[in-house]
Amino acid sequence: MEWIKNNDAGGGAFKFESWKPGQESVYVRFDDWKWGPLPKLKKVIVREVPSAGNRRALLERGDADISFLRPAAQGLRGNRGASRGEGRGGGGGLGLMRLNDPAVMAEVTAAFRCYEEAPNDNDVTTLTTSFWTSPLTIRFGIGENLLGHDAIAAFRRARPDVDLHRTLTNTAITTYGADFATANTEFVKRDTGRRGWQSQTWVRTEAGWRGERVRVVSSCPGLRLHDYPVSIQPVHRARVSGLSP
Repeated sequence: MEWIKNNDAGGGAFKFESWKPGQESVYVRFDDWKWGPLPKLKKVIVREVPSAGNRRALLERGDADISFLRPAAQGLRGNRGASRGEGRGGGGGLGLMRLNDPAVMAEVTAAFRCYEEAPNDNDVTTLTTSFWTSPLTIRFGIGENLLGHDAIAAFRRARPDVDLHRTLTNTAITTYGADFATANTEFVKRDTGRRGWQSQTWVRTEAGWRGERVRVVSSCPGLRLHDYPVSIQPVHRARVSGLSP
């Protein structure tokens, strides 16, 4: 234990830059790390903020990006800028994030509208590039389940130009933090009058906002819209509030 006080003892992608006991720890990326791709983050600041009210204020001002400590119940009352949800990882803590930040909402809304305009023009390129280029991307359609970006792109190229035009209603977009969002909408096909629902998850990537999960359901007798799995990709932000080292 005495040796650790004066020497590094770790093998991860980050290393200590500074440490103020009970106040703040600063981590910087370890660029010589060889056990995987380097993180996008170059620095992470972890602050100990005991007061739930102060943590909330940091989040609402944008001075912190996420909090993982369990706040007092009164600290969340009347808080419209944070979301409360039970953590499923170790420790069972509560996470707080900013909901519907106006700047993030504007970005996601623009990406969503760009995607929605593409079918009317049969713009296959936009429809394809709007999806995250990853084998993890999924599109559950009316008659097809597409796993991976390659399968989605092939479907778009082969799809006939029939009954593609539609009108959206009851569209709801929600952003969670700075890098994740959901978009849900109802639609009516203009040529056939067929109705349906669509659910999307969007993530911020290096190339911009991209669809990661999409489910499209058409109204058929006995058919109901069910929940579907969603995975959140790592976000690329630097400030973290309320974590103990």
